[in-house]
Amino acid sequence: MTKKHFNQEAVLAFWKKNQKEITRTAAGMVAACLISVGAAALIQPDAYAVYYNGEIVGYVQDTAYVDEALEQMKASVMEATGVQEVTIDRDGLTVEQFKEKTKDITFSDADALTAALVEKKAYTCEAYTITVDGTPVLAMNSEADAQAVLDRVLESYSSANSKILEVSYKEKVEIVASDAKDLQMAQDIDSAVSYILTGTEDPRTYVVEKGDTLWDIARANGMSSAELIAANPGFNPNYLKIGQQLNLVAMKPFMTVTITEEVTQLESIPFTTAYTSTDTMYKGQTSIISAGKNGSKEVVSRVISENGVVVSEVILSETVISQPVTQTAYKGTKALVYTAQGRSVTLANPMDRIVITDRYGASRGSRRHVGIDLSNPKGTTIKAAADGLVTFAGYKSSFGKLVIIDHGNGMTTKYAHCDTITVNVGDTVSQGQKIATVGRTGNATGNILHYEVLINGKNQNPINYLDY
Repeated sequence: MTKKHFNQEAVLAFWKKNQKEITRTAAGMVAACLISVGAAALIQPDAYAVYYNGEIVGYVQDTAYVDEALEQMKASVMEATGVQEVTIDRDGLTVEQFKEKTKDITFSDADALTAALVEKKAYTCEAYTITVDGTPVLAMNSEADAQAVLDRVLESYSSANSKILEVSYKEKVEIVASDAKDLQMAQDIDSAVSYILTGTEDPRTYVVEKGDTLWDIARANGMSSAELIAANPGFNPNYLKIGQQLNLVAMKPFMTVTITEEVTQLESIPFTTAYTSTDTMYKGQTSIISAGKNGSKEVVSRVISENGVVVSEVILSETVISQPVTQTAYKGTKALVYTAQGRSVTLANPMDRIVITDRYGASRGSRRHVGIDLSNPKGTTIKAAADGLVTFAGYKSSFGKLVIIDHGNGMTTKYAHCDTITVNVGDTVSQGQKIATVGRTGNATGNILHYEVLINGKNQNPINYLDY
């Protein structure tokens, strides 16, 4: 092979002769090189689009991120819900190589892709749902837990010392295996039981303390007395007990549990009192001669209840364990006379037949009953208890139709819930005169006379002035 010698002068001459052409060619080559580099930067064969159900959820540069994100999604769902089985929905998942221009694409790492897949719920969540009439209520992470919830609900409504004969639901209650990702998931059995019993995730209660009244409890918790009573079915508002738990939100159970049970209870047999009349004591006064003692008996009943409220009760048997001991006492017969400024007033009965249905001093929520209620059929005659002047005869709020008589020297009587009034303001009436008839106007629960006796504006016990 013959070697060619490097002729620098010849090269220089060629450059001088062809300088413009060489420059143009070099510039074109540089431009072509730059275009080639730019195109290589824009076309990225290592870009992948991740789809779920045909919708893009992210872009990745490595498909390994997809597998990592799916496992993270599965773990996070299991931790958040407590379910034991989470299945990835691979049928809806598609990963495709992306060959378009990607300069404006933001790539996702495994964490960002996990969040997107969780949001799209790219999984099925194996759980057991409690349904009522086909409507899902909440889901548990196992069938055993769901059954435990229903068992606890039944236990909450059963009585102590009882033998359960039959349990049923008014509704169709089932445990169904299902995908619970769109359902209310319970955190634990206790919270699930509370949710089913109350119908709310945040039940509030109050424990009665010494000195509490229904009105005070309701007011302190932003409720009316009526709302508090409605939130506690079967609750007697006249008998608050220290330690008693009251609901502060209306209970709306998701299901109605009907329980038939045989209940055995030990009950007291109240003693009776045998009175010996004496004119050495005033009416209303008594003096015990020998104390009485309650007896006891065992009572077996068949009780049917709905969500803890008794709807039917039949006594099956009663067995006396101990007989009561009768109490003996003296009972005064001397008339109680009100005397003022040398004038004596003896009150007569306002009606011929005396049947007391509500006594003086009985609890009325936040207050006490300041009179007595006397029951009689509608239209029964009401009489003036003593001579006096009618100072009011008409309708007055909760009293309904009301008559007030001033007997002088500070004594007045009131006659409320009347059906008709037969006297007018300013009339002078005599003891025993008809002034009205029995009714149930105003805030009355039946045909009654609400009767009050006041001395100098202060209520007295009317029983002390009755002859019965």
